[in-house]
Amino acid sequence: MIATSAMGAVTTTVVDVPTRGVTQRFLYVHPNAPAANIVSLAGGGGVMGIQNDGTITTMNGLCNPVNRTRQAFADHNFAVALVDAASDGSVSISTMCSK
Repeated sequence: MIATSAMGAVTTTVVDVPTRGVTQRFLYVHPNAPAANIVSLAGGGGVMGIQNDGTITTMNGLCNPVNRTRQAFADHNFAVALVDAASDGSVSISTMCSK
């Protein structure tokens, strides 16, 4: 069996969403009409270090398996959202899990 990739363009966008007085940044990699979305939160301290140009600067982000394979997912018609820590350094998921 041979895997084939989607024949559409893949777009990479850095998105900053203002929320609760801080900004939540994520990197969104997606084909034109994705079949599904994959959302990935960084392990460890939760900081991926997503830069304005879409590069990732922290070890948590660089070692994240979804980050490392994001282009392959997009090539196979899956959108990928990599969620960084908020601009104040908080990580919402850790707050929810500690309750």
